[in-house]
Amino acid sequence: MAIEELARSLRTAGEGGRRVAVFGASRNVGTTMSAVTLARALARDARVALVDLAVGAPNLAAISSDSQAPGVADVVRGTASFGDVITRDKLSRVHLVGAGRIGADGVAIVASQRLAMLVEGLARTYDHVIIDAGATFEAAVERLYRLAPRAVLVAADESAAPTKAARERLGAAGYGDIAVLDGAATTSSAAAA
Repeated sequence: MAIEELARSLRTAGEGGRRVAVFGASRNVGTTMSAVTLARALARDARVALVDLAVGAPNLAAISSDSQAPGVADVVRGTASFGDVITRDKLSRVHLVGAGRIGADGVAIVASQRLAMLVEGLARTYDHVIIDAGATFEAAVERLYRLAPRAVLVAADESAAPTKAARERLGAAGYGDIAVLDGAATTSSAAAA
C-alpha cells in the first residue's frame, strides 16, 4: 500500500482513522520515515500530531523545530506540561511530540495513565494522531492498541518471518485491519519529494 492511498483511506474512515500507530516489523525498516510521511500527507488538509513512542530508538527530535524540547517522558514524570511538549515539524504543518528523556523506563512510560491522557487530549485537538511506535518486538503493543486502535505495519518483505510474527502480535493485541507499507518504497519516495 502506498502512503497517499493510506492517507486517503484514513481521511474517509471517520473516527476509525483518527488514531493510528505505525509499527515496524523489525528495526531499520523505515518506521519513523513512514510515520513522518503519513503525517505530512494527512497534514495537507487536516490538523495532525505525530507522537514519538519508539522508546527503543526515538528519532522525531531530528525534524523538530526544537530538538531539545521536553517530550512524552517528561509529561509522564510530571516535569513538563502538555503545552511544553508540542513542537513543529521543520518541513510541514505537522505538530510533534517527541519522546523526551526516556531513560530505562520506556515500558512504564507507555503504560502510564498520563500518556493516555496526553493522547486523549491530542485526539480532541487534532484531526489525526499518528504514533511512531517503533519495532513491534520492542513496543508495548497491547497498551498502544488502547491509545490508537488502527495499525500500520512497515516491513521490508511482507512474506518474511519477522513480518508474519509482527502481524500475529498486532492481531493478538486487538488490531484487525492492519495496513502494510513497504518501508524501502516509503523512504525512496520521501527522498524524491
